[in-house]
Amino acid sequence: MFRSSHFIVMLFVGFFTAAIPPHAPRAFAQADLAAERDEERERKAVERFVSLLEKSPRRGTALDRVYGYHVERGTIDVFLKSYDDRIKNDPNDGIAWLIKGLIEAQRGRDAASVSALVEAEKTRPNDPIPPYYLGQALVLVGRPEDAAKAFERAIDRKPARNDLIEIFQALGRVYEKTNQDDRARAVWKRLDTLFPDDDRLQERIAAILAEESRPERALERYEALAKRVKDKFRRVQIEIEAAELKMKLGKSAAALADFEKLLGNVNPDSWLYREIRSKVEDVFLRNDDIAGLISYYESWIKKNPEDVDALARLGKTLASQGRSAEARTWFDKAVKLAPSRRELRRSLIDQLIQDKKYQDAAAQYESLAK
Repeated sequence: MFRSSHFIVMLFVGFFTAAIPPHAPRAFAQADLAAERDEERERKAVERFVSLLEKSPRRGTALDRVYGYHVERGTIDVFLKSYDDRIKNDPNDGIAWLIKGLIEAQRGRDAASVSALVEAEKTRPNDPIPPYYLGQALVLVGRPEDAAKAFERAIDRKPARNDLIEIFQALGRVYEKTNQDDRARAVWKRLDTLFPDDDRLQERIAAILAEESRPERALERYEALAKRVKDKFRRVQIEIEAAELKMKLGKSAAALADFEKLLGNVNPDSWLYREIRSKVEDVFLRNDDIAGLISYYESWIKKNPEDVDALARLGKTLASQGRSAEARTWFDKAVKLAPSRRELRRSLIDQLIQDKKYQDAAAQYESLAK
């Protein structure tokens, strides 16, 4: 019995030994060595990012890389403890407090982040970044009034231009979210006074107002901005935003007129033209007014009989309503006006197939092939 068992074991050992190529151990060793080298390179890279983070402790690439590295390896607590140890040795280590606050914020521990950033602000009395980040953390823990005060302290510390603009925007958002209209208006007025010729900033303020459900005030800024922006492409984009706000305010007729005006100023073959036309359709689709959209296109085509895009869109709209014969008519007109545009002919072919007019579809396929 023992010999039989021994024979079976040896057979299995021999089988697996034969299955492993003679060069496999060397290959495994090389793979392990390559992995170790990769890990060492990554560790050194993170050390460089830690150095950058300590020179300029703020949100950005360095913080993201350091945080991601330690989270992936499960060492974030160890990393954070190194700063706790620094703080124990020197409670006035502002860098350690600030980085601790940033890491806690990344972990979603907002209360702990607030506590650390309070200390960072105390220990870095001239740095506007700690009170700025503290304000953001206070917003997250539901303390908007304290957040606003923190943002004001950050502004008083005279930050660099880009930081100053960001802090003002954060302050304005706090007042908008808490429906303190007078204070919010005062913040935007301060920004207007500081940077009167910065059109990008004006556009950003308008976007914030729109995001915070202040469409009337956002519209005022977009309309004023459209009059002063010289770049044609940007002006069109701003006018699109203004027209969309009119839609939200229930001014559909005015919005439609603005979109039509824009269509006359844009290249009909451009993606921007197609986007504006989609916005036109939204005016009707928001109210589920398909009949109104069909009437609109019919009226538009009477005035613009060679607008191929409008012909095709009318055809698709009619097809969606089961009016296939009428849809084919408009697709056919579009194809005759622009026979080389394959997407138009494909739309006609799809409609013919759907209507089981296979002979006509085959003829269109032949034209497409030509």
